[in-house]
Order: sequence, then structure tokens, then C-alpha cells
Amino acid sequence: MLKLLIVDDEMLIRIGMRSIIPWEEQGIEIVGEAEDGEKALELSRKYVPDIILADIRMPRMDGLTFIRTLKQEQPECKFLVLSCMDDIAYLQEAMKLGVSGYILKNAIEPQNIL
Repeated sequence: MLKLLIVDDEMLIRIGMRSIIPWEEQGIEIVGEAEDGEKALELSRKYVPDIILADIRMPRMDGLTFIRTLKQEQPECKFLVLSCMDDIAYLQEAMKLGVSGYILKNAIEPQNIL
């Protein structure tokens, strides 16, 4: 079973991500949730997730810094970036970091995530 970590500073988004998809039916176990990049880094080191859904703008450590840091430690991890900003600069930076996808929060659909 693949391991998934959900990272977003908005609790409702984390709840939504957890409930929008029947993860276990997809062979994916949610191993944790974090409200900022620092907590996400801590959980990532503990659980070594295969997939991370991460917001870009968060307190304490933003998503791009988190991804950049974890990619050095766990290069095999796949990232899907969630953002409420349709900002080409963030998208370009995320793509340079090797993220697998970039989804706007107002366009979240289960099939886009899967």
C-alpha cells in the first residue's frame, strides 16, 4: 500500500482531501496530516510517504521550501501541489522541483488528484 501525507494549513482542506477519495480502495494509506512545512518535514522523516499533497502558502515553512528540502532527502517521493493561487511563478518553481502536478483548490476533483 502506498503512503500519503496531506499538508495544508487549512483544516477544512485537509478534511476534504481525506474524504473526497476512497484512498484505501486506491491502495493508498493516509499516514498523517500537517498544517505547515515544518510539521510535514517531521512526519515525512518518520513515515517516508510515497505521495504528498501539499499546499504552497503555509506558515512557518512554505510548500516550496518543504518540497525542496524533502526532495534532497527522499528523491523518490511524488508531490502534488494544491494552491488557491493561479500564479505562473509558483507553478514554474514547483515544476522545477519535479512535482507531479499542480491543482488549483477551486478546481479540485477526485479524478484530477488520482
